[in-house]
Amino acid sequence: MLFSENDHPHHHLSNSNLITKQKPFSLLHWLPKTSIKMSVFEGTYIIRSALSQRKPVDLEASNPTGRLIGYTYHGGPNQQWRFTHINNDEFSIQNVATSTYAAAPSGNDATIKAARTDPKGNAAARWKIVRANAGADTWYIRSVASSSKTWDVTGSNQADLTAIINYPFHGGVNQQFTLTRLGC
Repeated sequence: MLFSENDHPHHHLSNSNLITKQKPFSLLHWLPKTSIKMSVFEGTYIIRSALSQRKPVDLEASNPTGRLIGYTYHGGPNQQWRFTHINNDEFSIQNVATSTYAAAPSGNDATIKAARTDPKGNAAARWKIVRANAGADTWYIRSVASSSKTWDVTGSNQADLTAIINYPFHGGVNQQFTLTRLGC
């Protein structure tokens, strides 16, 4: 079922909630097997690790090419992320403070950093948003450039400044995130 912004006013995604703003885009993902077909809408969100709702994804020191890290919630623009549909089931994730994009570098265990790149021409700055399982409020943020990798809180560490990395998918809680929509 697809919802428009008028049909679905909730701010926080839950079992029946969807990311809402504009027209829907259907997603069907191959990993994990528990993923379900979803409708995803554009919007601005706080992305929080499922490990701790007090530790959202933060662009370190609002540096336009800085690391994505877990950091204590303060709600500033460097903790706000704009999801924009690129094509099919792919989205860019743009930091509100700097207008730079979350980008997956090449290599194993690579820290995700912000980049001044055009996501339309660079798969490293495109992501798939996949529900962790049918009954969950959590999501995987899957790399388009490295399809076997996903956002991962390094070592499940909940300390401030812990890097968010692009790591091989294993489905652990440290690879799951909640999305809270702003301004709806």
